[in-house]
Amino acid sequence: EKGRTAATIELDTTQVSDASNKGPVTINITPGALVRVGPVQFTGNRKVSDRTINRLLMFKPGDLFTRSTILGSQRNLYLSGLFSELEIETAPIGDTLRLVRVRVVEADLNRLALAGGITTADFGQVDADYTQYNFMGSARRLNMRGTVANHLGDARLGIEWLLKARRLDPRSFDAGREPLIDAYYASHQYAAAID
Repeated sequence: EKGRTAATIELDTTQVSDASNKGPVTINITPGALVRVGPVQFTGNRKVSDRTINRLLMFKPGDLFTRSTILGSQRNLYLSGLFSELEIETAPIGDTLRLVRVRVVEADLNRLALAGGITTADFGQVDADYTQYNFMGSARRLNMRGTVANHLGDARLGIEWLLKARRLDPRSFDAGREPLIDAYYASHQYAAAID
């Protein structure tokens, strides 16, 4: 975690007695050179820009190379919803640099889900949920959800509807927060009574 990925650990058990299986054990740790992130390469992205992927990474060239930043970056890329598969692999460049290759398979960047039914409160209801996973670039997510309902058990014909929009910013994925802009509008409209 401190950039010393080439550290070696040797266990010396030469003074341990075979008969009693007891004795001193020496552990020798050689920290090795500090290793830094070298060039970062991206493959597999067609619609999502290199800049967007780079924005989701927790490291940049020149940073100390640590396992936690690689794993955190992988987590951010998955949470973005932009990719169905991804792999981050590294290769040494000499003793102090690591080449980082980010291979992705893009997911569908638009998703629409529809549902409908009749509830126990005599409502006919249709729900729609639309998500765009790269809204205006940079991995921003736009989610719009709408509901249209008609109260069937009343003598009035009416429609109730709700539209909700949410924009999620990816800069918070590694912090466990979801800063978002949230807006909604609801309306209840009833026509004349039916005899």
